[in-house]
Amino acid sequence: YTCNLFGQWEGEPRCVPEWTVGEWSACSTSCGPGRQERAVTCPDGGCERAPPPALRECYGLAGCTWWTAPWVCAPACGDSVAHREVTCPSGRDADCETKAPKPSVVSVCADFSNCTWKSSPWGPCDSASLCGQGTQVRSVWCEAEDA
Repeated sequence: YTCNLFGQWEGEPRCVPEWTVGEWSACSTSCGPGRQERAVTCPDGGCERAPPPALRECYGLAGCTWWTAPWVCAPACGDSVAHREVTCPSGRDADCETKAPKPSVVSVCADFSNCTWKSSPWGPCDSASLCGQGTQVRSVWCEAEDA
């Protein structure tokens, strides 16, 4: 119906077609910014109003867990320092910190890649005679290459 200038109803009753919307989908990502979708249809056609949104932004936190790279021990001859990368998939540490504190990025380690064997010259033969068996001695130790 419509209302005329005199406040009276005129015409025939008319149903205006309405948009039908489905449920929002799960967020497209479990950690960080994503999107949600839903079906938006005008079942009988003729919907006059603008359709409601079929897409919207969302922000997932359920899957935010720390990603840790392998430890890398700095080359040394003995005790050293190891480093690793630790990141949250969303790019925001606060998102992963809701579940667990950030793991360490520095640790102690041992590496022997910069070690070499060193030795002193052979000492004199301890044989009392110049003919026969004797023993010679030298020192051998492990040392850092850059020492």
